[in-house]
Formats: sequence, structure tokens, C-alpha cells
Amino acid sequence: MAYLYMHKYQRFSEGKNQVLDSYVCCSYSPLPTATALEVSEVYGTKICPHLSVWQTLALASLTLAAKATENPRRLSTIILPAYSLLNVSPPAPPLSTSSEQYDALRSTLVQAEMMLTRVLGFELRVPNPFDFLPRYIVRATGSIIERAENYDTWDKDEKDELGVIEGRDTRLERSCRARVVAAVKDYRLALLFPQRDVALGCLFLALQERGLELDLDVASWIDEISSGKVVEEDFNEVVDLLKKVCIESTDGR
Repeated sequence: MAYLYMHKYQRFSEGKNQVLDSYVCCSYSPLPTATALEVSEVYGTKICPHLSVWQTLALASLTLAAKATENPRRLSTIILPAYSLLNVSPPAPPLSTSSEQYDALRSTLVQAEMMLTRVLGFELRVPNPFDFLPRYIVRATGSIIERAENYDTWDKDEKDELGVIEGRDTRLERSCRARVVAAVKDYRLALLFPQRDVALGCLFLALQERGLELDLDVASWIDEISSGKVVEEDFNEVVDLLKKVCIESTDGR
């Protein structure tokens, strides 16, 4: 969710032709203080000189995403670790919540949240591939599950004894989720395609990776799993782009 917020902010800033246009998304190299202040004046908020614009945006996106998914966090649990990570070399003394510097960082983050909320049009619940992935996996593996024993009737001890795991712990779902994470980091996959298409593309590639064959031809499979809501042409574009993004993600590790 946080990545989607950042992509939307990037699109907004590019549309307004602001000074951030020269900085690509997910490039968090510090901006000169004067430039950060210039951008903050445009958006009606002040940027703390200890943070670059993109660092501030990343933290605001993270806190808003936590709230949008009903997992709110105290700002101190975001600010303190972030401060430590941003001051590794040379190492800085631990930040105290009673210090003026912490107050400045907290004030900056609160104002950045307000700015980002306006940019998002107060629509914090942005659709993402994780919204569609669980039911797509259930539909795609339905024929396999039907032939298997119903483990839901087993108690925890029986499952533990034979190593029965939950659906989200299977290699297939972990592979899907890893691809979704790589996808939402990419501006094109995050904003230019319906998120159900991205979810289906991630599932398709994960099934291929596991060597699981489709019961139907690709076009019929797309139609069945998505209930006719994904267009084959768009699906093929998503799959091609996902392959490139996943390769880049693996090479960048």
C-alpha cells in the first residue's frame, strides 16, 4: 500500500511539473535543504531539514498505509528506527522522544501525512493485487483441493504431526506474494494496469515456476479465474512486464 501511495504522489508531482520531476520514485538520496524547503512551500507544508522529500514521503506513506489497513502504529515506532537507519554512517546517538529534534521530525511527518492525504483525494484504501490474490489462488487450485483430503476438520495437533500448513504458507502462495511485492514497487504495474490483472499475472508465473499445468487454454483460464474481468491482451502485457521486473528484482538483491 505504501508503495502505491508513493507512485500516486510521483504522478501528481510530475503532473504539476514540480522540482521533484528529476527524481525517480524509490530514489531516496537526500535533497539539498533549499530544494526540500522550496517543494514544501509549494505544497503548503514544511520539510524538516533532517529528511529529504522522498524520505519524508516514504515515512508518511508507511504510517498512512498502516492506518488504511487498520494496523495503526505510534509515530515513535516509525520515527525512531528510521532515524537510526538514516544515521548509520557516521552513527548518531539514539534519538530521544523528549528531544526537540524528535518533535521536529514528528511535526514534519504529521504535516506530510496531511499533504499526502490531499494528494490521494482522501481515498486511502487503494486497490492492490493482494485484494484479489487469495480468491484467485483458491479458484486456480480448486481442482487439486477437491481431490485432496479436507484438512480443515483436523485439529492443530494432527496438522502439526503430519506437517499440514496453512494456504498462505505454501510455496505457491509465497511465490505469488513475492511477485506482488516486486510488482507494486514498479510504477507501471502499480498505476497503469488494473490490480486484478497484476494479481492474476503473478499467480500465472508462480504456477509456471512450480511446474503446475493449467487445466484449460490460457484464454479460458484467464476468463474462469477472473470471472471474465481480465482482458487477455492486458494480461499478456502484465505478464511480460512482470517477467522483466522480477528479473531486475532478483539481479538487484
